Amino acid sequence: MTELDSKIELKPKCVSDKEPALTAEGFFLPCCWCDRRNKYFIEKGFLNKELHISNVNDIVSEIFNSQTWIKFFNEIQNGNDYPSVCKEHCGINKITNKKIIK
Repeated sequence: MTELDSKIELKPKCVSDKEPALTAEGFFLPCCWCDRRNKYFIEKGFLNKELHISNVNDIVSEIFNSQTWIKFFNEIQNGNDYPSVCKEHCGINKITNKKIIK
């Protein structure tokens, strides 16, 4: 965790009110802001072929209840490991109590 990270409180909208995004390539991501070919989501397995929409019968059980998604939501809610896009769009400065990006 960097010094800047210690001054940011993450209030992830994907946990409360923002819906997942379906990419043009057929993968779900936690929200539309994540659809930037973000290295984090590739490394964490969100773009693995078994999570492609054409390879599942039940989106909820096979994608949203997958280890990839469960681990992501556990980590983001604990503030442990999250991508910069989350910090940019869902981060609150602990000192000023203002959004990082307006």
